[in-house]
Amino acid sequence: MSLAGSVLPHALPRSTTVGPHDWRWPLLSLTAVYLALSGLLRLLLFLRFGHGDGVGYGLLPAILGVGLVNDALQAISLTLPLSLFLVLSPRQDSRLARRLLAGGLWLTLLSLLFVAASEYFFFEEFDSRFNLVAVDYLIYPTEVIGDIRDEYPVVPLLTVFALLSALGTALLLRGFASLRTQPVPPWSRRLSWLGLHLALASLVLALWTAQTLTPFANRAANELGANGPARFFAAFRNNHIDYPVFYRTGEPAALRQRLGADLAPGGGQFVNLPGGD
Repeated sequence: MSLAGSVLPHALPRSTTVGPHDWRWPLLSLTAVYLALSGLLRLLLFLRFGHGDGVGYGLLPAILGVGLVNDALQAISLTLPLSLFLVLSPRQDSRLARRLLAGGLWLTLLSLLFVAASEYFFFEEFDSRFNLVAVDYLIYPTEVIGDIRDEYPVVPLLTVFALLSALGTALLLRGFASLRTQPVPPWSRRLSWLGLHLALASLVLALWTAQTLTPFANRAANELGANGPARFFAAFRNNHIDYPVFYRTGEPAALRQRLGADLAPGGGQFVNLPGGD
């Protein structure tokens, strides 16, 4: 073998492609699952509710494209826990590591399916992705949990989702089996990856909001292109809802006169109204 033949392969730059034998493969796989599930939900919402809101098929490619960007940016933050786990245990060669990975994947898939179903029913009710109403549901569950249980098949859905999550976890773990025999990457490489992931998540948090990519004149089209969890976290942080969009309003003086007329037969009247009226 010539000197060039023995030296050249080692001089070539190492490939940065993440493949099935790379320690980051579980991260890429889970991201792909999240993007696929979010895309399918978006398509279902479009087919089910889009036409009633005046969103035609001509907007579908743009909605799916904007949605993919929104979902990918949100996935950067959602997958941080898995990234940290892979840095600490890149091969999952211990029983504890495998159990933690299996349990984490099952819980993540179950959560993704449950959130997707919740988004569907929420959109059906409010013609919107998650907003401050969803935040109130979570903060004050006692007022609504009974109604939700009566209105929707919560237990059957959770049972089906648990079984689907178990199947998905088994398939994912089978795809990760070859990682147990791969060399462990050095700490410097793993920490560099984690630092990059944290930097990207921080950049997204600083520069991107749930309202950044809303390019459509049609409100419903923007809702379809949005990311549900991102909208939920934004509503939680801002404690704000676009009231006129979701609630019927009118001219204050006319509404006050109408309410006064409704109260008058019972002897009711307004007191301390703004403006002294």
